[in-house]
Amino acid sequence: MRRLFIAAVPGDNLLQRLLAMQQALAERALILKLTPETNLHLTLRFIGACDEGLTEGVRDWFAALPQTDLAAAAGVLTGFGQFLNRDGLTVYAAVRAKAGLTALQGQLEQGLRGLGIGAETRPFVPHITLARKVKLRRALDGAEDGAGTRFVPRAVVLYESRLAAGGPSYLPLVVRHLNNVNEVE
Repeated sequence: MRRLFIAAVPGDNLLQRLLAMQQALAERALILKLTPETNLHLTLRFIGACDEGLTEGVRDWFAALPQTDLAAAAGVLTGFGQFLNRDGLTVYAAVRAKAGLTALQGQLEQGLRGLGIGAETRPFVPHITLARKVKLRRALDGAEDGAGTRFVPRAVVLYESRLAAGGPSYLPLVVRHLNNVNEVE
């Protein structure tokens, strides 16, 4: 079984802002596990465990999607957000999605349902996870929060997530760039 998800990957300018946000977070935390730079992304749809046949079907479907204007699939960072978990906080860069990003997420959801994948039951909360297992020493008020930074994906990617003791690694299966040139791994 392969764990699959589809994500929007930030461009270099946004990536630098996200790294600055991680630095500000690290300065205020007692404990945290930063998301590696290569794993920073905005999940559009977590698919979950798929057998080889379904993996191939998802890969073929994703590679054949109509051209997407990634510039229209934009958003704006609004600052830090957090989810409370049993092992601390998950801290993220919150993204206010523009209509094109929400439409892209809906298109992906509908297409996956057409492949027999069950509907996502959680609401779409656009964000980029910066760190997990966070225990703060002081509040994030006044920290570099990236608010107002435009999010324009450089690519939308179908990934396989491989879990390991040191943390997950993400293997790109299909990469869709702004100019819609697809790379199939």
